[in-house]
Amino acid sequence: MSSISEIEWHELPVADFSIGEGAIALVVTPFDDSTGQYRRLSLRLFGFEDVYVKMDSDITLSTLALSEMEVDRFEFHQLGNKLSGKLSILTGSTGFWGIEFKNAEWTFEPSI
Repeated sequence: MSSISEIEWHELPVADFSIGEGAIALVVTPFDDSTGQYRRLSLRLFGFEDVYVKMDSDITLSTLALSEMEVDRFEFHQLGNKLSGKLSILTGSTGFWGIEFKNAEWTFEPSI
């Protein structure tokens, strides 16, 4: 379970998330049925042609909300070595973040 297309990108717990000037990084923890354990996988998007971030205006982040973050949906397509798509993240019960990106370079690998 290390391919980006093998992950079920719905109700997927988020362990870490950051948005910087040049990259978006997301660490998710899917359950691996074959081992009976959670895995930590890191998706990093960078070198975008375009990126749009939308945050629900009513978001109030607390420690609880941050610990309950999850990927609601991730729709993507790959063209060559570039990735384009839309990522929706629920922030506990306080709102959502939407990220749309076009022609991003990317990595998807195990995370510490």
